[in-house]
Amino acid sequence: EEEVFLNLKVTDFRLSARFEELFRKVNLTEGTYNILRILRGAGSEGLSCSKISSRMLSRVPDVTRMIDRLVNLGYVIRDRKAEDRRVVIQHLTDKGKGVLIELDEKTLLIHHNNFSSLKIDELSRLNELLNVVRNNLY
Repeated sequence: EEEVFLNLKVTDFRLSARFEELFRKVNLTEGTYNILRILRGAGSEGLSCSKISSRMLSRVPDVTRMIDRLVNLGYVIRDRKAEDRRVVIQHLTDKGKGVLIELDEKTLLIHHNNFSSLKIDELSRLNELLNVVRNNLY
């Protein structure tokens, strides 16, 4: 079990390195990229910080700071709800949408390159096994 755990950690580190390099070119991190994708999925409704937090791939305590950074880059804007001025909603800007469009094809290519050594049935089996492990953690 320990060997599998360490193998997963090393593999995650190596997989993430390619994405970090790509995201760095547009002043993003893996976390800020994830926020942009979450906001794109939310559409014109936008999302509050707490809803963004709940949809993150990994739990991070500083979502507000990450959003501040995205606002400063012009990728996200904030808006207060008219019916409750305490609620702040984040929206993806056109510039933010453009960055995601620019990254979409590149991220797909990295995924393809990362897993090109596996056949489709091997990918499916790996995915199944990871789901089994993850579903039994909670």
